[in-house]
Amino acid sequence: MSLDVDKALRRAARLIENAELTAAETIYKDILTSYPKNSKAFRGYQRVKSTDVVTRPEGSAPSPQQMQAVMALCHQGQFTEVLSKLDLLLEAFPDASAVYNLQGASRAALGRYDGAVDSFKRAIKLKPDDASSYFNIGNVQKETGAFDAAIANYDSALKIKPDHVAALRNKGNVLQDKGDAGAAIASYKSAIEIEPKHALTHYQMGVALQDLGDLKAAVDCYKQALRIKPDYAAAYNNMGNAQKDTGDTAAAIDSYKQAIKIKPDYVQAYNNMGNALYEKGDTAAAIDSLKKALKINPNYAEIYSNMGHFLAEIGQPSAAIDSFKQALKIKPDCAEAYNNLGIALLGKGELDAAMDSYKQALRIKPDYAQAYNNMGNALYEKGDTAAAIK
Repeated sequence: MSLDVDKALRRAARLIENAELTAAETIYKDILTSYPKNSKAFRGYQRVKSTDVVTRPEGSAPSPQQMQAVMALCHQGQFTEVLSKLDLLLEAFPDASAVYNLQGASRAALGRYDGAVDSFKRAIKLKPDDASSYFNIGNVQKETGAFDAAIANYDSALKIKPDHVAALRNKGNVLQDKGDAGAAIASYKSAIEIEPKHALTHYQMGVALQDLGDLKAAVDCYKQALRIKPDYAAAYNNMGNAQKDTGDTAAAIDSYKQAIKIKPDYVQAYNNMGNALYEKGDTAAAIDSLKKALKINPNYAEIYSNMGHFLAEIGQPSAAIDSFKQALKIKPDCAEAYNNLGIALLGKGELDAAMDSYKQALRIKPDYAQAYNNMGNALYEKGDTAAAIK
């Protein structure tokens, strides 16, 4: 037996002692491929495959098999059971940062965010150079709205691992949530430089550009996302919104149709397409699109409000009023629906009811200029010119 084989056997034995069983198994397999009758390699391989493996001493880490058993429960969503198993592991391995990381993730999955942060902080204390722990804390803080703290932790992860694409992407999301679209775009660009074929990052950058009003660049981002992921319904929907806002209504309608083709129950795409069809002048088709949306989700106040507006436009004030009232039944604090209901009531000559509706809109939204204007018109028609001017 050669010296190299002896060296490999010694290394495999050390790996077993450190509970790195998969690596040890690979070495034994390699030896047995070349030396099928090597008894030491055969016994070592059998030992790895059996349960007769000495666990690492207290203060080290669980074996891969132990962690895999817990991970299997994670994949099944049994996080309460996971936490019980992890408590036992932490009794034996109190310095295992990976166990604390998994504990944090499980607590976060159960909505126990404070406990999750505590777990990740313990992991960092044990292993300060582990970027994943900082990343995990950032994710929890993002969920709880602690945006500045989340950004600081993503930055800590990136300081350790500058090519941490997920940290760059999530940092961009937090910056976007904070209203700093420009900084978000910079973060997304850095992520794309590292991983150019990630559709979600292109999509998210498109959202940020859309918020900044750079609609052409946003459309380009959505198109890039769709090149990578052709069945990306949300990218088609958002691209339609950007195209509609640039005045390219026909292209917008095509985009919404593609979104619906991919996701037939895409309520928002139906609603958006209805608005685009209305802008195009095809009110009947717009109403039909909204009806399809309501068939999927009959509790969507915005769609009833839009429907009422379209019905009023085609001379069906009674149906419009019913639609606005349904919107308000679902969402009683919808100022726009009260305002539009007032318009429809005024069109039917019900001045007092229209006035009441405008007042409700202004009670909900005191700075609603359009409702003030409409109420002024109603007062004028009522003959109270002084109040209308006021």
